[in-house]
Amino acid sequence: MREPIGTMGGDWRQGTRKRRLRFWSGILLTMAWICGCGGGSSTVKVTISPTTATVKLGQTEQFTAAVTGNSNTSVTWAVNNVTGGNATVGTITTAGFYTAPSNAVNASSVSVTATSVADTSKSASATVTINSGAVVTVLPTTGATVSVGDCYQFSDTTAFHR
Repeated sequence: MREPIGTMGGDWRQGTRKRRLRFWSGILLTMAWICGCGGGSSTVKVTISPTTATVKLGQTEQFTAAVTGNSNTSVTWAVNNVTGGNATVGTITTAGFYTAPSNAVNASSVSVTATSVADTSKSASATVTINSGAVVTVLPTTGATVSVGDCYQFSDTTAFHR
């Protein structure tokens, strides 16, 4: 005949073992659930390539972004904090193709940014120098001597290389 749990027989040890087993199983299952449901410490990181580029007016540059630390590797693209860019700073497609503006008064730089969709606080940026492609030559290039108070007429030529 079996003695009830808590008596001086051998079954009280078996009851204690079962309680301990249930306790530790519960702890392990809880830890597995926390780690498997996003409660772990994986950190989202975004990288962009290239990190610098020089692009002539109206020309394009391909950028790529890599997201680690999350299964969602999608990014949004922006130029100077404008999602998708605009005609003034240039545009960028969802595939990372940047197109420089067709007109620019001065040579300038813009920032192309890839932002993680999974964690919008994580991003990476590249600097793009916009080059007009214009080459200006002032003539004569040598041999002009001008005295104080005198005037001299220089001439220039401009060529655009796209």
